[in-house]
Amino acid sequence: MATIDVGQLMQDMATTMTTILKTDVTLLRGYSQAKAKSIARVSKLVAEGYASGEIDQAELEMELDEVDCMIERFVRNLGALANTTIERVINALTGAICGAIKLVAAGAGVPLPALNLPRE
Repeated sequence: MATIDVGQLMQDMATTMTTILKTDVTLLRGYSQAKAKSIARVSKLVAEGYASGEIDQAELEMELDEVDCMIERFVRNLGALANTTIERVINALTGAICGAIKLVAAGAGVPLPALNLPRE
């Protein structure tokens, strides 16, 4: 009778997670560096404009509100990207587990009901 090699399944799971995370972490790192640089540049312009008298107190407050909005969008987007990564890992691991279960069931001649996994 077919059986699941737990060690191999754990290794397959680790490989799957590593592959997804390496790709997505690279994407997150690039995105975060670009956005952080953009926020820093705008902040520098605001500070220099205020220091030189080019913008007054009211304009400074408006510009700081805009920087605050930039930061909020940046952090929210990072959160959304991280959630997408988590969902990708969940789906991949669920697929690996279901595949192993199906393989054992098929080897034993036991039909499986249709599984709605991985989640989509």
